[in-house]
Amino acid sequence: MFIDGLDEFDHVGDIDRLYDLLDEIAEHVQGFKCCLSTRPVLHILEHFEAAPQVQLQSLTKYDIMTYVTKTLQTKTRAMAQGYAKDPLIAEITSAICGKADGVFIWVHYVLRNVCNGIRDYNDLEDLLKRIEQLPSAVEELYL
Repeated sequence: MFIDGLDEFDHVGDIDRLYDLLDEIAEHVQGFKCCLSTRPVLHILEHFEAAPQVQLQSLTKYDIMTYVTKTLQTKTRAMAQGYAKDPLIAEITSAICGKADGVFIWVHYVLRNVCNGIRDYNDLEDLLKRIEQLPSAVEELYL
């Protein structure tokens, strides 16, 4: 069984019912295996602390860094030669990768916004500040 998005449960009672259900299945079904996906939320990590865990954000960090770096290099070269060598590009890359927490779709939306800013010759310091102020959750990017 695979369950994605445990951190997206809105009500504590809902996640508690899921905990109870999974515990009951594990108790009564021999060889039951379950893979759960969540952001690192304390009560979820505590409930499943005895289970093996893999932090995907550490496995995707390099891929995200490569994607951001190559996209920014392409856009900065194509849009304005002065941007390509600006040290703030490295800071922007680091800010995006640090805040992404392994979520590619978040990176995609933020990078699209940054590339639009570069295309429009926005000040790189302003773009960096904008990234730092962005929420980490994908849903909150739209609010």
